[in-house]
Amino acid sequence: MVEVPRLLVTLPPFHDTLEALAEGHSLKNAFARLSQAYRQGESSAVLKERADYLAYAVARMPATYAVLETVLAEVAKRWPFKIKTFLDLGSGPGTAYWAAECESYRAVERDPSFIALAKELGVKGEWVQSSLEAYAFNPVDLTLFSYVVAEIKEYEALVMRAYQETSVLVIVEPGTPAGFERIRLLRRRLIAQGAHILAPCPSEGECPMQEGNWCHFSKRLSRSRLHRSIKGADLGYEDEKYSYVIAAKTSGNPCKARILTHPHVSKGKVLLPVCLGCELKTITLKKTKLKWGDALESLDSEPEEQDKKSDGKKTC
Repeated sequence: MVEVPRLLVTLPPFHDTLEALAEGHSLKNAFARLSQAYRQGESSAVLKERADYLAYAVARMPATYAVLETVLAEVAKRWPFKIKTFLDLGSGPGTAYWAAECESYRAVERDPSFIALAKELGVKGEWVQSSLEAYAFNPVDLTLFSYVVAEIKEYEALVMRAYQETSVLVIVEPGTPAGFERIRLLRRRLIAQGAHILAPCPSEGECPMQEGNWCHFSKRLSRSRLHRSIKGADLGYEDEKYSYVIAAKTSGNPCKARILTHPHVSKGKVLLPVCLGCELKTITLKKTKLKWGDALESLDSEPEEQDKKSDGKKTC
């Protein structure tokens, strides 16, 4: 028996405005063109017509919002200071604004059409129209790279520049093997610079994931009528897979363990495959409401050996 992820039933706060803006546009055809272009490895540069931008927003903003809401909630749990200044790098239509809790939101976006759309949706903040490579960084509390690292040619150097001017750095990537490898590489680079890893990892130990496995999580969210229509989808929900890392200049409150996949129920026990920061184990509990991606703040039972052992290196 596998626990089904809880559904994000509430539609995002920009939903009604976005649907009103989309009215009268042929978004299904636009989304089909965009999907084909992305499958061929083309970037967001394929966006040309207003219908393209609206189709992108309808298709991607709800899932991105759901993921960012979850990841930024981890910042609030793990970092003991209030976020005042928030920097959103490669902001697109400003999706992060709706998930952020801050006093000042600044977005850096090179595409003026995305900036215009964000303003129409009600995003309020400071906009900087610029490529990320040309942006002049200033000190802020939190800096976000959301689904944008893969589009930056020299992303390692740029992320390290951003880290020097922020208290907390958040990087979110698709939950694919390639997305996770970018996260793992940047995590290693950040630790080498003295960063404290707040989430999802319980510590700064060497990542225990072995070849063929990758650390990622899943967010299930409900689809609106328009969302289903442009994707030609029958299901009323979708699952967004993502990988992420939260790094800070100062120590915070990391968890004791992170659940790496769906909990399994067997013979009256709940088996939780978890990462302890430097090794992978299976925790056995009598019962739990925890789900994939959740944190364990304490270990209530002794870990049992898992089928696939780590390489034996103790790095905690």
